[in-house]
Amino acid sequence: MTEFRTRGRSLRVLTVSFAAIACAVTTLGQAGGDDASKELQGTWKIVSIIKEGDRVPEAEVKKTSIVVEKSKYKIVEGDKVLASGDIAVDVVANPWRIKLVPRKGADKDETFLGIYEIGFNKLRLCVAPVGKDYPTSFSSTAENKCSFYSLERTTGR
Repeated sequence: MTEFRTRGRSLRVLTVSFAAIACAVTTLGQAGGDDASKELQGTWKIVSIIKEGDRVPEAEVKKTSIVVEKSKYKIVEGDKVLASGDIAVDVVANPWRIKLVPRKGADKDETFLGIYEIGFNKLRLCVAPVGKDYPTSFSSTAENKCSFYSLERTTGR
């Protein structure tokens, strides 16, 4: 886990979870892979995070963005790169699946599994903790320990 400090508060977030929006990577499934990857390219602003059932205060997440370029992602806050890694997507599964592997930052070389859906300039992502299977719904509870992200595109595609 990475600990971000904002205005004296700490926010523990799976950096790889953020990576999920960077989904423009290797496609595991066959149908629609190129289209799905293209849709994820660009810069995404994090609008909200619910972690283990608790909403993270907006002030703690509003400065963080995810940049997706080809099959790589970067989590950035201003000019500072907080983490980076690789992503693979499976657009045959329903809901679409994502596999995140941070290469730099917290949880280096761990594998995180998630699900995502993308609409007009909006992305919803739910990521399970390391060692857990893909989430079955877009929800975050104390029981499933998943993290749920809402993001909006700011540039790209």
